[in-house]
Amino acid sequence: MNLTDIIIVGSIITGLLSIPFLATNSYSDYIPAGKAILGINESDVTKIPARASKTLSFDRFERTYETAFGKFYFLMAPDNIVQELSRPGTTVRVIATSDKSIWQLTTHKYMLKITQDPDKTIEEFSNADGSLVRVKQNGGVNETFQGFNPQVLEADMQNARVMLENEVNKMEQIKLQTVLPEIQAFSSNSPLPQPPSGNQTQTYSVRITSVSYSTEWVEITNSGEEAVVMTGWTLQDASSNVYTFPTGFTLNSGASVRVYSGSAYNTCSNSQTSLCWKASSIWNDSGDTATLKDSSGNTVSTYSYP
Repeated sequence: MNLTDIIIVGSIITGLLSIPFLATNSYSDYIPAGKAILGINESDVTKIPARASKTLSFDRFERTYETAFGKFYFLMAPDNIVQELSRPGTTVRVIATSDKSIWQLTTHKYMLKITQDPDKTIEEFSNADGSLVRVKQNGGVNETFQGFNPQVLEADMQNARVMLENEVNKMEQIKLQTVLPEIQAFSSNSPLPQPPSGNQTQTYSVRITSVSYSTEWVEITNSGEEAVVMTGWTLQDASSNVYTFPTGFTLNSGASVRVYSGSAYNTCSNSQTSLCWKASSIWNDSGDTATLKDSSGNTVSTYSYP
């Protein structure tokens, strides 16, 4: 979020002063929020004791939805925007200011914090086995590890990143259903930040390099200088058959992996160089398009033939 966005947010808050918020019914807004927080249907939400509140002053707008099973908090002020989703054992917090964005996940097992500003991205992770700090700046990466087993730490870090993305998506659902209907202008002028994946989309060097429709495989190559964790990435054809990369799968620098389907599936074995999709044929002899997307749904690469 840049300074212009912050100024726009401030003007929106000023404009909201003319809206009679105190005359609205917070409970009616709570039902969709409760459904998103708890993952249950509307009739069950109404059976759970809850508290919902909203506050508007000259310099801020706040929204809170709370039950014994979870709490959602939203704050919009001229100098920052805060979202928080708390449930037993898990808290996710997103903060956006004029010069940086922060995503933080805290559970009973680990903590992951991602800080992004115009110059760099910092990932900080810790669990019972140690800590890992990774700084990406000026096209390079500086990594500091403390602990016993870096492989275990890295695997837990990737799991935490996927969990962070899932939890922020839930917050986005709550915001879209409850907060933004009240401040629709904010939705178009200053969208809240989304959680970054392990590698930013614009820096991916992973590409689909070949598709063999006769022997049913797709080759994907990492031509970059860094390994890319592909947990939650997807590969699909033009008919929306979708393959999801397994948790922890990493494509090393300069390495390639083939995703097998059809008759090739029968002799396939999952490894760093081969992944097994399904036994049915995917790729059409007459022509098709392979699409590779990251865990946030961003298109990374496409390959069409003939």
